[in-house]
Amino acid sequence: MKKLFLIFIVFAFSAVSFAGEPVKVPKRETYTHLKRDSQDFKEIKVVFDNLIALAKKGDAEGIMQNFSKNYINSGRDLNDARKQWQTIINNFTNLELSHPIFSIEISGNFARMRCEGTLMGRPKKPIPGEGDESIIIDSWSLGAHNLIKEDGKWKILGDQVPFDTGRTFHPLF
Repeated sequence: MKKLFLIFIVFAFSAVSFAGEPVKVPKRETYTHLKRDSQDFKEIKVVFDNLIALAKKGDAEGIMQNFSKNYINSGRDLNDARKQWQTIINNFTNLELSHPIFSIEISGNFARMRCEGTLMGRPKKPIPGEGDESIIIDSWSLGAHNLIKEDGKWKILGDQVPFDTGRTFHPLF
């Protein structure tokens, strides 16, 4: 009986997905504010503009090209983000993103963007109690997107917390 129980525990833990090792992010005081007309500010904004354009095309793999290979967000990894985006693409059309940017700060190859946002879409299948108009899929207020420059391009890094914090998993973070 003890052997069977031990085998079950080993199997149960091997089936659980854990995020990788976090990247060491610079301390908050090392970041400097970017001007809106700077090249980095424009390049970071384009990351999110591209995400919604790719989502409208149903291109989950294209979306994932905008995520860092070291992406971790409250214990979730690239596979979790891919599944989240595939679910959105499979279940919604007419995706729209409202994404006002309050500020972007940079420290070396790292950036932090403060913003709010709403991701909306029209359900492909009826949702009880909803009409056939677009609904809010995700929204956030005073959020912070963390990015890293990899291979010359800005990519979404996540919060680099390797465990589940209990926070909502936002597909754009």
